[in-house]
Amino acid sequence: MYLTEENVRTIAAYTRIALADDEVSHLTADLNAIIEELKPITEYDLSDVEPTYHPIAGLANVMRDDQVKPGLQQSEALALASATEAGHYRIPSILSEGGN
Repeated sequence: MYLTEENVRTIAAYTRIALADDEVSHLTADLNAIIEELKPITEYDLSDVEPTYHPIAGLANVMRDDQVKPGLQQSEALALASATEAGHYRIPSILSEGGN
C-alpha cells in the first residue's frame, strides 16, 4: 500500500502541519520510499507469534506514593529574582514598546 498526495495532505491537515505543494510531492515520495524499505518485514510468518501489548508484561503502577513536603515561602521563591513588585516577579513586557 502506497500513499497518495491526497493521503499526505490529509495527514498534514490532521497534524496541523502546513505543507507547500512541492513539499507534499517530496514528502509523498519519501514516505513511499520508507514503505518500500519496510516491505520485507511483511514477508515474515507471524501467525504463531502472540501480540505484545506492552513491552514489559505484568508491569504494575510504578508511580511513587505522593508525599507532602514543605514548599518554599514566598520570600524564598522571590529571593533571587532580579525584580519584584507587590510580592510577584516583575518581568519586562514583550508586548509593549515601553519595556515595563
